Amino acid sequence: MNKFFYTGIVAALFTFTSCMEDQFSDIANSQNANKLENIQVSSDFNWATSKTVSVHVVGLPTVEPVKSTLTIIANNKVCYSGFHALSDTLDFTVEVPATAKELTLKFGSIERTSVIVDAKLSFSYLSSAQSN
Repeated sequence: MNKFFYTGIVAALFTFTSCMEDQFSDIANSQNANKLENIQVSSDFNWATSKTVSVHVVGLPTVEPVKSTLTIIANNKVCYSGFHALSDTLDFTVEVPATAKELTLKFGSIERTSVIVDAKLSFSYLSSAQSN
């Protein structure tokens, strides 16, 4: 009995959905549809989805070595992660999304945010005011 009931429901679903009007047939058959080859784009348009940013981290001298994971985050995604000492002054580059305007540094409980200016930025562990 259940077998016939479920078969009937499936058959009814196919019947009702096949009778529905195809809402997207106009798009595929449109004479005004643009092809990617025909789209005109300005010659100075930047197709890049990412950019390279130079990062400078000013180390903080400590009496005893303090090490932790240094994480650089752009648009809520980790772009760099490495195990470093707090006293290390670091210079490196990271690949970030082209839409990123600022990066966040996390080192243990320290969290700093800095704005990207001319594909460069600088972090200091001492204060949240950054100089680029």
